[in-house]
Amino acid sequence: MSAYAPYGYRRVHVQDGPKKRPRLELDPPADAMVRRIFDMALQGRSILDITKTLNTEGIPTVNGKKWLKTTVHTMLDNESYTGAVVWGATAKDGQPPVRVENAHPAIISKREYQRVKKLLGSRAPKQANPRRASSPYLLSGILKCETCGRAMSASEAKSGKYTYYVCQSLMKRGSGTCKTPRLNAKKIENTIVDELRANVLTESNIRNLVKLLDEEMDGAAREHRQKRL
Repeated sequence: MSAYAPYGYRRVHVQDGPKKRPRLELDPPADAMVRRIFDMALQGRSILDITKTLNTEGIPTVNGKKWLKTTVHTMLDNESYTGAVVWGATAKDGQPPVRVENAHPAIISKREYQRVKKLLGSRAPKQANPRRASSPYLLSGILKCETCGRAMSASEAKSGKYTYYVCQSLMKRGSGTCKTPRLNAKKIENTIVDELRANVLTESNIRNLVKLLDEEMDGAAREHRQKRL
């Protein structure tokens, strides 16, 4: 067993014949906080919302510092809270992991763990289609038609001299299938960029983003060091 005990547990040694072996046992009141975090996730609350709640209430982490989204996510993805110990889950040799059930007291049930895992997966960002990622047009795969809701794709005219965003309904079904006109690509892209610069990429927002990123990176590095102990 790793020297690192997940939040909510403490590592103790118990007699096993002539030798002592490590075992996890509940660590009140941290174990109750783990239960509450899973309950909030089961209620549909986001990781960001859970993190803000813990920090607003002044609840310390195991290191006495603020909660980070990475910390909360790691907890919700940790199967140890079901009482199981798993070795080799990330092995690259293709061998199945070794699993020991009921190795220590559980804080949540397996069904609750699977429900939370499913909720986290449903909120994960979807992987972009490679054609969208490699498109030279800024809004490819993003822009939607206001009239019918279908995607708008870039279409070139006069050998690439002009480019427009055109509703897929018009492109596939022909004239009269949608009332949204062709949109000049350069004009609408410039409009979007100007709006982002004016309302999103402000100096204060960028400062807050850099601060948040620094905190997330510090938290991830701290967790990595703990797991290697």
